[in-house]
Amino acid sequence: MEINEAIKNAKENNQSAFNFLLDTYWNNIYGFLLKRTNNENDAEDLTIQTFSRAFDKIGSYKDHFNFKTWL
Repeated sequence: MEINEAIKNAKENNQSAFNFLLDTYWNNIYGFLLKRTNNENDAEDLTIQTFSRAFDKIGSYKDHFNFKTWL
């Protein structure tokens, strides 16, 4: 699945598209947060919160933004 296709499908509440995006971007977001918190548990909790909020707000994503930056 391609990123743009996954985003489109996620906007239609497709669970496998959400899973694809989570699997694709988990390491990037987790690594970013781990560097800032220096705590694995906090970074994991914040990563989960990040994806939860992102999926709640996926309808507001505009494709002229890079999805990773939007996250």
